[in-house]
Amino acid sequence: MKEGHAKFVICTSTLAQGVNFPIRYLIISATQQGIEKIKVRDFHNLMGRAGRAGMHTEGSVIFSAPSIYDQRRSEDEGWRWNATKNLLDPARTEPSRSSILNLFDEFEQTPRLKLRPC
Repeated sequence: MKEGHAKFVICTSTLAQGVNFPIRYLIISATQQGIEKIKVRDFHNLMGRAGRAGMHTEGSVIFSAPSIYDQRRSEDEGWRWNATKNLLDPARTEPSRSSILNLFDEFEQTPRLKLRPC
């Protein structure tokens, strides 16, 4: 891509998040990964791929499902619009925890003794 041999790449979010592609346009066709809805933090990671420094000065995120917007007031389908808007809100990011920290859960944290100078 950097050398101009490929003009576009079509891939899953797994590849898009795992490979450092410099992209200008990120086209979102769905807000789910398989049967699960995409996490806000994963979605923000995807958005961060568009307009990366060193290749493009800005990027665009395009939702390719206009029906989500068109049906935003529908009683049956309006939830899709709200779920999509929630993806854009960084305050809704799910907490993450390192699996390494889980190894230390069983150990009780005790305060250290404070030593006074002599």
